[in-house]
Amino acid sequence: MDDLRTEELDGFLQPLPDGQVTPEHRAWMNEQIDRTLAKKAQGEMTYTSLDQVRRTFDVDAS
Repeated sequence: MDDLRTEELDGFLQPLPDGQVTPEHRAWMNEQIDRTLAKKAQGEMTYTSLDQVRRTFDVDAS
C-alpha cells in the first residue's frame, strides 16, 4: 500500500488552515450552488418549512 502514498495524496489529506478549501472543492461547491439556483429560477424547487417536515414525519424536536 505504500505505493499509493504520493505527495499529492499526502497534501490532500492535510487539513487546510482557518477553514480554507482547495480551489477544486470551491469549484465543485460553486457548481452545486449554480445548479441549485438554476432549478430555483426555473421553478423546479419548492420550500417546505421545518414545522411541516416535523408534522409529516411525526418528529418531536422539542
